[in-house]
Amino acid sequence: MLRPTYSLSMGSASVDQDSSTDLISLRVDMTMNGPAGCFEAVLRSSGGLSVSRGDTITASLGYEDQESVFTGTVDGVDAGFQTLRVFGLNSVSKMMRNRANTYYEKQTCGAIVTDMAGTAGVTTGDVSDGLTLPFYTVDSSKTFHGHGLDLARRNGFDVFADSEDSLVFKAYESSSATTLAYGKDVIQVSRFEQEPVYKKVKVLGESPSSSQGDDAVHWLTKSPVLGESGSDNGLLVQDASLRDTDSAGTAATAIQGALAKSVVVVVEVVGAAKVKLDDTVELSEMPDSSVNGEYQVVRVEHLLSKSRGFTTSLRLLGTAE
Repeated sequence: MLRPTYSLSMGSASVDQDSSTDLISLRVDMTMNGPAGCFEAVLRSSGGLSVSRGDTITASLGYEDQESVFTGTVDGVDAGFQTLRVFGLNSVSKMMRNRANTYYEKQTCGAIVTDMAGTAGVTTGDVSDGLTLPFYTVDSSKTFHGHGLDLARRNGFDVFADSEDSLVFKAYESSSATTLAYGKDVIQVSRFEQEPVYKKVKVLGESPSSSQGDDAVHWLTKSPVLGESGSDNGLLVQDASLRDTDSAGTAATAIQGALAKSVVVVVEVVGAAKVKLDDTVELSEMPDSSVNGEYQVVRVEHLLSKSRGFTTSLRLLGTAE
């Protein structure tokens, strides 16, 4: 029989299944290309735990072996007579709270994201270079997170903080899949497929004019820089930071590829702490065979409680065959 185990550290306070019975419930919700990952723990206040805003949080879940599922900081504490409720956020929240006015010349998208993360005090993990942009302006009309999402869109990348709270900026690559089978792992599942609104993408950049390359004066251009991907009905995207056809083509392919991921599966399984954001999951032996297949994990929610035990909800993204 599976026996869930856990380990929490919140500042100087530590709680696990062997040393305390104070934990009532624990929820961790991690997503990519969206809001900050969040943490919520409800504990009995009888334990005399002292937790303050700004304390570091680490949380691990599992059975015989535990996996890190969240690292972040305490964002709020609700202390009542009987319970202590602790809220936490990961470092994406810092990217969402920071703005600046900065100009970059001839930098890769990854270098720009890394610089913004450094300014916000965020540790970077797996950051890919992506396109080199002749120029890019980070302005205060958007947060660092907003600019990161814009840069990711050009490259077909995802942006998120992993379970160790390091910022990731890279493209999804199918990896060794974790298999989740009907009748063994899966509690419930739903699948939604929508026909893509746009099947073709055109990206229109600004030409630097003739043979002068990135150093040319952009208003001398006569021929537009245009990249295309897909067929049928199209979406036109204008991006003045792209000044050659190769970059425009890369951006068009990236955007069209994202639009093609039109299959969404939401599945609840027996607690699966090993499944992380950006992992590959294979669903198998489903009563509806259309659900079977490999998917990218784009959201992970863990819930541990005395009433329901340990469950994991996953949001999966795939492409229709």
